Amino acid sequence: MLLVIPALAAAAGCSPGFTTYTDVGSWRVGMGTGSGKHCLEGTASSPITIADGTALVIPSPLEVEAHHVTFRDFSGVNGAFMVIGGTFSGTSCSFISGEATNGGAVFNNADGSFACTSCDFTGNSAVNGGASSP
Repeated sequence: MLLVIPALAAAAGCSPGFTTYTDVGSWRVGMGTGSGKHCLEGTASSPITIADGTALVIPSPLEVEAHHVTFRDFSGVNGAFMVIGGTFSGTSCSFISGEATNGGAVFNNADGSFACTSCDFTGNSAVNGGASSP
């Protein structure tokens, strides 16, 4: 039993206090409440892909995490992924083929916070800001 506990702890990517989701629809519904802490968690062997073209808007006071998630094939005015006053933290995420006027993958306004560890930005383009826009 002692061997199982460390394995479970190592597999959990979501921070304490976050509601953990393994499907995109439920994660979006949770974020739609406008408050709380919401984490979408894939794994290295089974990442979650979001390719529906619907940008994510994260207003304050939302806190959002994503682990082993691929965001791909988005287009719009303000990037594929928007942080507007809220907080986003990602680990091992990929942002692929985003096109926008502002921030091809990420648009982060002055009130937002965006951090991504071991993340990949590939093939994103924008008139203003490239892969991300402050």
